[in-house]
Amino acid sequence: PDNPVNGWFVKNYEAQYNAPPDLFSATGFQAGQLIVQGIEKAGSLDSAKLISAMSGATFQSPKGTVKIRAADHQALQDMFVVKLVWDPKVGYCVPTLIKDVGPDDSAPPVTAPAS
Repeated sequence: PDNPVNGWFVKNYEAQYNAPPDLFSATGFQAGQLIVQGIEKAGSLDSAKLISAMSGATFQSPKGTVKIRAADHQALQDMFVVKLVWDPKVGYCVPTLIKDVGPDDSAPPVTAPAS
């Protein structure tokens, strides 16, 4: 999506690796963002303190706003329906957004509440 965090991420990823990031790269970066935010908030590397600090967290990622649902620690974010279209300028398929599905329409139900 077109947002400042994604713009920064793509620019820096391409500069480092001379290739565009894939969805796994963005997800890994997003996990790192959550860990850093959790450590800063907890002020500790203690597991219990990190879990508590991350519960209910909200942050901006390359994929948009992410919220960690306190009830079960599920990461909620927009999901994207895309069509891959060949781009001869870059020599590979690029995703073209078809639909942005928000967390209200894509979030799984809470089936295993956090303890």
